[in-house]
Amino acid sequence: MRILNTFAILFATLCFAFVSCSKNEPDTPDNPDQNNKKYVLLTAEGIADGAGYYAVYNELPTSDVKNTAGYSLQASSYGGFRTYKNWIFNRSNLLGESGVLKFSVGKDGRLKEDGFIKCDGSAQSVVVNETLGFYFDPGRGKKRIQKFNPSTMQRTGEIDLSSVVDEKISPNVYTGNQTLAVKEGKLFVNITYSPEGSSGHNDNIRHYALAVIDIASEKIEKTIVLDFLDVYNQGHSPS
Repeated sequence: MRILNTFAILFATLCFAFVSCSKNEPDTPDNPDQNNKKYVLLTAEGIADGAGYYAVYNELPTSDVKNTAGYSLQASSYGGFRTYKNWIFNRSNLLGESGVLKFSVGKDGRLKEDGFIKCDGSAQSVVVNETLGFYFDPGRGKKRIQKFNPSTMQRTGEIDLSSVVDEKISPNVYTGNQTLAVKEGKLFVNITYSPEGSSGHNDNIRHYALAVIDIASEKIEKTIVLDFLDVYNQGHSPS
């Protein structure tokens, strides 16, 4: 009989923004009472596909936790989580298919799938607000970033980054498969020059680039290029 090691990942920092606030902030619809905060626990088997169980708790679990009861949600894979207010976004659905998956908490206190945009790979994503987010789908173009509405989970358009890609470095270019980040009205997108035939995660560390896009106008303002990196981080969403 095969024995599997299990491990637990507690999204306490996600906390899950369901939704925390400081003691000095008022209790408003946009800033609810801390008692509404939830904890999401993932227990997963230490095997290649990362199958496991999700469950929502009102209090931080302590001691031994049985996370496979009727209130939990079984998934074939996990990884790449992001949170926005009362939503969790993942890079695959419960069957392990690649795409942008939205979880919410139902009235029964359980996590539930609340929308899915199927992708051909990676499905890196970031949410700006309730009606705007961005994600990567290589099936629609490796040099394009897709737009979506997080509330409806519908694709709404795309941004083409071909104009800032230098294919003389490598014709195998990926944009947004590793880094999609939002700060101060700007969208930061990796431009990865990979060897031909690779998956897009074999970075050319002598030409590592980020595109900076103004979200309001969707204009590519500039690229930030580092000619050499001794150590770098892919900027994956936390998982």
